Amino acid sequence: MFFKVYKNQKTFSDIDKLLCSKGFSLYGLYPKYISKKMIDRTKYETNERLMWADAFYIKDPLEQKNTHKPFTEREVDVLIISALLTGFFDYATEIIEAYKEDITEKKKLLKLARLLARREKTKIERSARQFISKCHKSPERTFLLAKKFIDKNKKNNDVDFLTVS
Repeated sequence: MFFKVYKNQKTFSDIDKLLCSKGFSLYGLYPKYISKKMIDRTKYETNERLMWADAFYIKDPLEQKNTHKPFTEREVDVLIISALLTGFFDYATEIIEAYKEDITEKKKLLKLARLLARREKTKIERSARQFISKCHKSPERTFLLAKKFIDKNKKNNDVDFLTVS
């Protein structure tokens, strides 16, 4: 929660401080916004207040605050699996490169991370084609369709540094 709904409620900053004090780091935030819906969102654009968010924390063995404690093989494996399941494919690759010594296992895990990342790309491309088709069929609904497309496909990443030729 980013604002208190009831008395003595803990907020995000309270929870974040606790988890960080235990060696965890925030890696992903999946927010939910609310408003009083005074403006018709099918016709107008407006920002809304951040109500709550699902937060993804991990104990990152690569972070300075955790280098004092060696991570077990099981902890590393759980971290890799967690990263793959939550779509942090680049981070999974980083952990695989840093901690997996067996070359065969490393190659298989790296291949899996790339395969899963490609699958996500393919899903977004399919969704984009469907979005374009719906816009052609109902041009008067393009704004709402675009907002729904963005909501459905937004991820915890940016590509603003990439150029489109």
